[in-house]
Amino acid sequence: MDARAPLDPFAAVADLRARGVPFVMATVVRAVSPTSAKSGDKAVLTHGGVLAGWIGGSCAEPIVRREAEAALRDGECRLLQITPEAAPPSSRPGLSVHRMECYSGGELEIYLEPYLPMPSLLVFGNSPVARALCDLGRVLRFRVTVVDLGDRPSMGEDLEVIRRLEDIPDLDPSSTFGVVASHGVFDEQSLEKAVALGLPYVGFVTSMRRRDQVYASLRARGVGADRLERMRAPAGLELGARLPQEIALAVMAEIVSVRRAGAIEGAGLDDAGSEAAPSVQAGGRAHAGAGATPSAAAGGATAHVGAEGKPSHATSCCHGAHKST
Repeated sequence: MDARAPLDPFAAVADLRARGVPFVMATVVRAVSPTSAKSGDKAVLTHGGVLAGWIGGSCAEPIVRREAEAALRDGECRLLQITPEAAPPSSRPGLSVHRMECYSGGELEIYLEPYLPMPSLLVFGNSPVARALCDLGRVLRFRVTVVDLGDRPSMGEDLEVIRRLEDIPDLDPSSTFGVVASHGVFDEQSLEKAVALGLPYVGFVTSMRRRDQVYASLRARGVGADRLERMRAPAGLELGARLPQEIALAVMAEIVSVRRAGAIEGAGLDDAGSEAAPSVQAGGRAHAGAGATPSAAAGGATAHVGAEGKPSHATSCCHGAHKST
């Protein structure tokens, strides 16, 4: 347990919910002596282990921590029975039985309840596509935050807007998805920051030509090839999108595909980016990774190419303009 963490599990819950961090509330619902935990004892667990509270010592805690990790992955509640019986009964539906290994004996039943907050959508930009991403993200029950480093008029008073990169809140990287739709105004700064956050998805709304220019600039700024490979550029599944709302739909469809495919199971990618995010295939089209041409996508499928051989939903990098390029 972190010595700086609050001992009160309810104080820990309030803090975690405010920051959007997933956690598990563990409650002892039955205790047969001798046990150090008593009925009603509670503990809060995150991916790092027990954050606050008490649900037993070295006999019970490892089991609870292991089961809490599983609950954070699948979002399912659990009822654990920890018993010293040589052949623990397993006739009760929904009960997970574990052997109590301590010599002191005792028996515990512990209820685990995971709290998985809404996923977060981090939108960089002030553009029609950025606004459409915010609207659609809310419809899909994402917690939306906008990063706007420019001086254009606000996209709306209903948006939470961050004006400096260093003011981006501490979001859970395993459930946060970033999209850069700044159209040439602050592309490099936004992408450099987004990949440094270790997010499982960073999309760049752009044309292929603009993408290559930005990537060259990022390499000059010291951004490694491993980080560039984790970006989706141009962002979004191939839907033939042209309007801002259609482009937002293509991008959000790609995010949903990545999220539901299990690409973010467990913690997000670490800062070193040891492996690139997997390609997403939809409708016979494979997403071309950083530096790849459309023909390099898996199976020779095209990426973001319309009937005229041009990117069909890429946007202009010109400030305030949107058009097919």
